[in-house]
Amino acid sequence: MGNQYNNIAILFFSRSAKAEAKQKQFSRKNDITQNTQLASSLISHTFSQIKKTDLPYFHIDETRQIGTSFGERFANAFQYIFDHGFDYVISVGNDIPQLRAHHIRQAAQKLRSDDADMVFGPDADGGTWLMGYSKEKFNANRFRQLPWNSDYLLDTILEQSGNIATIALLETLFDIDDPGALQVFTESRFIDQTLLKLIRKLLAILSGAFYKQTFTQFASFQTSSFRLHLLRGPPLC
Repeated sequence: MGNQYNNIAILFFSRSAKAEAKQKQFSRKNDITQNTQLASSLISHTFSQIKKTDLPYFHIDETRQIGTSFGERFANAFQYIFDHGFDYVISVGNDIPQLRAHHIRQAAQKLRSDDADMVFGPDADGGTWLMGYSKEKFNANRFRQLPWNSDYLLDTILEQSGNIATIALLETLFDIDDPGALQVFTESRFIDQTLLKLIRKLLAILSGAFYKQTFTQFASFQTSSFRLHLLRGPPLC
């Protein structure tokens, strides 16, 4: 991306696949091996998109996180990167199949060009799939106290920061955190080839008859459309 972006870093704040599988149920069977393999596939997809940006990145998993609450651990991870000399930090989720390198580049451009002090990628549940902050506007105390894992996270951020910072929003994407969301994703018909490969990989992991049938349908599926239209599955309660 050039030297103009050398003061921006990506934070991949993600548990390992094994730890993620213990916290989330991806397959209807709730089989730990399947859940781990599915989590690993989604994490690998995110890593591949991060690497394509050519931006420096930090992967902070459960072995490197410091703090007692999620908010505290997340805030400390941001601060850790700021303390290493970066002026902007962009964090992305580990379960966003629609994530592309260009989304991260777009966020970096908005931050670096002074179009925004903060950039967020809204998800369909009221949360975020991307969070970008300038060092100047990052408030660790306020950040750690945000209502994490709620459907009003983004609304709270906008309410708290709208008067003190310039905020930019990217397009709305969705995450996969339960079997319903996974099913919606694997039934998608308007996808690009990268997503098709990911879907095939996920379906190969699943052993249910429904998924085998869906995989057969996708094996011969060809598309000229590069847009993804989805209905969001129900959130995991």
